Amino acid sequence: MRPIPLGLVLGAANTLVIALGMSAVAGEFGVALFVLSIGIIPAAALGGILGWTADSMKHHCPWLRRVILLVPAIMLVAALAAQFALQQFVLVACIPTIVAGLVLERSTRATAPPPPIPVARKL
Repeated sequence: MRPIPLGLVLGAANTLVIALGMSAVAGEFGVALFVLSIGIIPAAALGGILGWTADSMKHHCPWLRRVILLVPAIMLVAALAAQFALQQFVLVACIPTIVAGLVLERSTRATAPPPPIPVARKL
């Protein structure tokens, strides 16, 4: 999958996982609908931006890419949680966010070309 659509899908899937987790903790399905309605648009938009960023940085060091991809995603989770007084869920909600960021980083990393096959010699 291309990096930008992959970022969009991972952002939306991350929001769905967080919403279902918060709904399970709260015991109400309405919590999942609330989290999805509030978080799906910013998460998908940031996922698309991070997908573009990951694609443009494909030749950089993996640790640098991880930091650049994870910090904005975690900040979005923290900002949305603070906006709606749900700070107690930030640490748990960062788990799927970190996983999604690492999947995006790994799937957009540049791969080294295979080594050349040596020419056979006559014995």
